[in-house]
Amino acid sequence: GHSVSYAVYYGQANDPRRLLPDALDVVFIAACTHVSPIAYMLAKRFRREKTLTVIGGPHAGCFPRDCQRFFDIVVQKCDRAVIADILKGDYSPGAVIDDALPLNDLPGIAERLPEVENANLDRGRATSQSMIGLLSSLGCPYHCDFCVDWDSPYVGLPSYRLERDLAFIAEYFPKALIAYHDPNFGVDFDRVMDVICRQPRSRRNPYIMECSLSVLKRRRMAMLAETNCIYAIVGVESWTEYAGKAGLAACSGPTKLDAVAKHIKELRRYVPNLQVNFLFGTDGDVGDEPVMLTKTFLKEIPGIWPVINSPLPLG
Repeated sequence: GHSVSYAVYYGQANDPRRLLPDALDVVFIAACTHVSPIAYMLAKRFRREKTLTVIGGPHAGCFPRDCQRFFDIVVQKCDRAVIADILKGDYSPGAVIDDALPLNDLPGIAERLPEVENANLDRGRATSQSMIGLLSSLGCPYHCDFCVDWDSPYVGLPSYRLERDLAFIAEYFPKALIAYHDPNFGVDFDRVMDVICRQPRSRRNPYIMECSLSVLKRRRMAMLAETNCIYAIVGVESWTEYAGKAGLAACSGPTKLDAVAKHIKELRRYVPNLQVNFLFGTDGDVGDEPVMLTKTFLKEIPGIWPVINSPLPLG
């Protein structure tokens, strides 16, 4: 019963406000923290137009109190019922919503087609640069204190949904790259690989994913190549903490470096492109050792793409 408009802003317009129609009753904005100033600017403009402003997504999940300075409603956790209640006016301005039920299903690609075409395609057609986002699971079994999903229980989404989405993408967007946005892809590794393998080999779109090294046992690495994984993102995080994600128990320092380097070299035999994430600035980072170990790692495996993150207090 609502007239809905959807827009993605990636710098393509001088004024992102013009991507949406005038006289909106409600606007929902999703943003990561590094673009939150743009979200805040838009919220101020929409408020001047008497539009109800709602923010969700990663930034709202991490910094809800800061979002309250600019938005009428802040959504940390969302489901269909939350959206319906917002539209009915059940939440007063200033509300922070975090009591939604855990998600266990999401709309498929066919249902999301207007969003996919808007955000990922070139004039309705997929090219080799097109990337279509999918989820095979939500949440994560680990409890890393730096992560937005630290308190989200792991839920594997229905296999039939993933199989249907993969078939749809192969049929209509055979050139597209699939990007699995799972917080930790492959926790239920064998089930997910089985679903992907149900697609004929010639119809398997290339894909990228992010997961823990602890998931990628040697016997599983060959399945990544078999299912057309062309880019994997793994988290080393810290040389002193979070060893469980690498499957190394309490291992740290040079010992962790040696074990992780060996694991990454093995993984490169099966996945051509690798990204390794590091986290600097935790309480465990003392002295020069974290920097020296990272430099040693990068020199030993020069072909990887390193991403270095730092914890950020905001607001």
